Amino acid sequence: MSSYGDNSIRKIGYVILAILFLSDLAYSFRQHYATPLDGDVVESVLPLPEFEKVLESPLGLNAILDQESYPNPNRFFMHWPMKQFLGNMPIFLQNFFDPIQSVYMSIGIAKTSMQLIIIILLASIINGGFKLQSIDFILCCVILSALFQTHGYRVKIGIIDRSITYAFSYALPLIYLLIFYLPLFIGGVQKKLQDQPNWIFLVMFPLGMVVCLSGPLNPAIVLVTTMLIVMSQLMSIPRKGFKLWFHNLLSTKNPSLKVFLLYLLPVSLFAVYSLVLGQNNSNQNLYPYSLLDSYKELPIGLFKYLTSKIAIPLLILTILLNHYIVKTKSDDSIGSRLWNYATWFLVFSIIYIVLLPLGGYRDYRPHIIRYDTLLPITIGIFILFGSTTISTLNTVTGPKKAVYASFIVIVLSVFTISDEPKFHEHEQEMRGLYKISNSSADTVQLDSGTTVLSWYPILKPSNSKWNAELLYKWKIAPTPKLYYSKQE
Repeated sequence: MSSYGDNSIRKIGYVILAILFLSDLAYSFRQHYATPLDGDVVESVLPLPEFEKVLESPLGLNAILDQESYPNPNRFFMHWPMKQFLGNMPIFLQNFFDPIQSVYMSIGIAKTSMQLIIIILLASIINGGFKLQSIDFILCCVILSALFQTHGYRVKIGIIDRSITYAFSYALPLIYLLIFYLPLFIGGVQKKLQDQPNWIFLVMFPLGMVVCLSGPLNPAIVLVTTMLIVMSQLMSIPRKGFKLWFHNLLSTKNPSLKVFLLYLLPVSLFAVYSLVLGQNNSNQNLYPYSLLDSYKELPIGLFKYLTSKIAIPLLILTILLNHYIVKTKSDDSIGSRLWNYATWFLVFSIIYIVLLPLGGYRDYRPHIIRYDTLLPITIGIFILFGSTTISTLNTVTGPKKAVYASFIVIVLSVFTISDEPKFHEHEQEMRGLYKISNSSADTVQLDSGTTVLSWYPILKPSNSKWNAELLYKWKIAPTPKLYYSKQE
């Protein structure tokens, strides 16, 4: 009877957690739906003539062979999905919504899907696999979901960018990266790396190419990760036992050599190729800022990242508290096993941050460090937070468990409350779009301060030429109509 009662309670708990997770996901969808269109959508979705080159050459061979320079030659697997999705989904959704709503619906679907996939992947890492029926798995999804910020602390721990272009530039490549490392990470944490079937390596070979020819961060992440994995293997060599270590390395039961040759080496070569190809990026030198000046800005950016908001300090303090509790209670939990990688994660973070200025200066992140450039570090913090929290909840018992659970609820509430809804943020832009759609004029004047497919209000009609072409392609306007915002 007791076992039956416990099972019933767990099932009820699972249903409640699932409802909480889906509710938070629906809340996020409404937020994503309401974010305005950014000024870089047109160049990829229309696309502009200079962006057609990257779409014509997935591997960027034309840039290498013909010494061509054009935007983002090493990011085909970022631009192509964006073009296909935002070029076709709004048209499909016009079967159910008007043309303008269909665009915002498409953006909401894209961002929410990325968010869901990343949460599922992180929960799989933390739980040692995709265990959807496990209450720990769904609890982990709830915990992680609260950390995803559309507003609130997005400027510190944002994963899904407000800009749909930047969501495809950073969140989508992150998905490629997590999928690629998922078997290696789970196998390593569970100490079952030798059980990985050979077909995994065959599948991961082409995925490694996709990883490195997508977002701006991935090649550096791959190379630093490979370097640290090799370092960890070399440090495991006994001082007087090199022959024995080398013999074990060649053993068929030891997966290290297979992992390096079939998994890490190919993706590292792709990463080097991507970095070389990136030298032909015409966007690389848009900002004349010296490397020395960039390094001078780095400490300022790091200090602001750690101190200007409570998000990062709160997560780090909770992780340390969790580790202390788990370490004193249980040495064999997913939290303690993942904690074994914490030192390497710290080393990765230091090396990665030191390398950041080499990626070039951008005026929208003057201090180099920003939530988008620190995406892999944020993900590492999320993994440590989620794993140690789950382990602590499973470790403490009695009244202490109630106290600790209350503490975690308070921590997650801080993030949930900070993430304001802002459900009407896009309304001014929507009014502008409807005005363009309904106007019979060839050139439409919008209200002062209105942005439509732009970062700033367009003040000259001629500057809206390509935007007008995309609105026509989306069937929002019957003809390509120029538009501009009235000056104040």
